[in-house]
Amino acid sequence: MFSEIPKQDFLALKERASLAAEKVRSEDGNICLVSHYDADGISAAAILHRCFDTAGKSFEVNFIRQLDADAAKQLSEKDASLWIFTDIGSGQLDILKNYFSDKKIIVLDHHPVYGSEWTGLVHVNPFLEDIDGMKHISGAGVVYLVARGISSSARSMVEFAVAGACGDMQYVNGTMHGINRILLEDAEVSGRIKVEIGLLFFGRYTRPIHKAIANSMDPYITGITGNAHAVLRLLSSLNISLKDDGRWRTLSDLSYDEEKKLATALVIEEAFSGNDTGSIIGKNFRLENGFELKELASALNACGRLEEPLEGMKLCLGLPNSAEKLIREHKRSIAKALSWVSENMHKFQRTKSALYIVAGDNIPGNTIGTIVSILSKRNSQLIVFGFANIKEAVKVSARADGSAADLNQIARESAEKVGGTGGGHRSAAGSKIPKGSEKKYIDVCENMFEKEFSFS
Repeated sequence: MFSEIPKQDFLALKERASLAAEKVRSEDGNICLVSHYDADGISAAAILHRCFDTAGKSFEVNFIRQLDADAAKQLSEKDASLWIFTDIGSGQLDILKNYFSDKKIIVLDHHPVYGSEWTGLVHVNPFLEDIDGMKHISGAGVVYLVARGISSSARSMVEFAVAGACGDMQYVNGTMHGINRILLEDAEVSGRIKVEIGLLFFGRYTRPIHKAIANSMDPYITGITGNAHAVLRLLSSLNISLKDDGRWRTLSDLSYDEEKKLATALVIEEAFSGNDTGSIIGKNFRLENGFELKELASALNACGRLEEPLEGMKLCLGLPNSAEKLIREHKRSIAKALSWVSENMHKFQRTKSALYIVAGDNIPGNTIGTIVSILSKRNSQLIVFGFANIKEAVKVSARADGSAADLNQIARESAEKVGGTGGGHRSAAGSKIPKGSEKKYIDVCENMFEKEFSFS
């Protein structure tokens, strides 16, 4: 259980979580919950929402993309007696200190810590106990540790702590590490998650077979993804029926032999295209709500990217929501963006270390991160950067599927040198920079790569 994390470090993190839980339990006033808009932040907010409801707390939920001075100022002016920041805040302590040093505040995060703490701040972060928050626990996981001390209802939300880790790219090569693994095992033992080996397609348990395959972006199958006719021809050639007694069959309805035949055909198809076939077959984690774990994480990310994180939280809580509509809209945007990238790949700058996709207005800011993730998997030896215009600025998304570079540092430092802000994870990060500074940002990145990978 503690092979990857010293037991004393884990117990120290749990002690911090207990202090935060006690702070919440003793609060009688209104709580302002502020969470990041991505899958991890949405999962974290859903966990606390359930706990606050059960405990009879008065609260409101706010989702934000970025915690800058303007956002902090507006949040500090809300009518609340306690502010809780989840999956965000540890990297912006100096900003928070300017507006919350005289207020009751709790920060529950897993990102690297930047800035100084102050008296009165309750701060729960794995890095404070020498635990790698980029690998061993997500923001939702940190929140879950706290929630367990607030209400017994938290145990019914353990799968969302795991979903947060999955959405934050902490499920790598079929494995979770550290505290994430402990939470996953807890979810399996309690029956909240069931594991089976099979094809890895979005909608495995919820969508007709042909739609799950044709609409798949991850894995992306050359000649199959986006081509419904090709999928139908393939299924017909394998004698796999689409319906059973008038009902559309899902991938989970396939017999062992049927799924084996289909998997073999898809692997061969992708192998002949010269692409990696490792993401086609693997572990599927079925949740109580009928979603697959990675499917849920993708759905929550889609809600966040389309500025509807509240719909994602409703999905986690089992409330009526429009998540399915948002997923379809996001997928259409992804398909359109991938088509544009394919047509313009020859125009993009490619160096020894990275591929730079300067999209301007051709890819929406809420889609560029997904596009970069897909391209990173196809170009595993390169760091992939995507630039998309957002209102008065440029959003930069960066992914490193196989590189040893620390994108959190690169995104932060490169952005600062062009007058922007940035940060994130070691293998997935982003920046917000002024329009017109793309070339300078790229030059800064290349200088950093040259120094980092130099053998002189």
